[in-house]
Parts: sequence; C-alpha cells; structure tokens
Amino acid sequence: MRDDTNSIRATIETQGRRLDWVAAQMGISQSHLTRLLNGERRWLPQLRSKIADVLGVPEGVLFFDLDNRQTDDTVSAACKEKGVTA
Repeated sequence: MRDDTNSIRATIETQGRRLDWVAAQMGISQSHLTRLLNGERRWLPQLRSKIADVLGVPEGVLFFDLDNRQTDDTVSAACKEKGVTA
C-alpha cells in the first residue's frame, strides 16, 4: 500500500469517518474509493481535490508522498530512456 493512501486512511479514521460516507461526499462509489486507496486506480486531479475538500485537509498534505514518487518515477524514466543508471 502506498504511503499517500496510508495518510488518507489515517485521516479518515482520525475523523471517525466511514469509507461509504467519504465516497458519497465525493460522488463516487465505495468500491471506487477502495480501489483508489488500494492503489488499483489512479488519483485523478479532480478526485484528489474532492477528497481533500471532504476531509478538510490540504491536498498537498494528503498526496505529498504520491507527488514525490511521481517526480522520482519521471526522473527514473528519463534516465532509463537516456541509458543513464543511478
């Protein structure tokens, strides 16, 4: 499980929320939210914004690790493309 989803799950639990309630507030199904949290679906920008609004937490706090990982993946991909090894 990704660190960013651990942060989201922890926030949901700390607030005493249930996944079905969070999903309903976001306008998605509980199964879709579960897939997002399990890393089976990608957090699109509009979903990132919605969950941040629902939980009342800045998006950058919830997705800090994901943002850093995407940057690392982008750099790794560019290096691999150029034949550079780290």
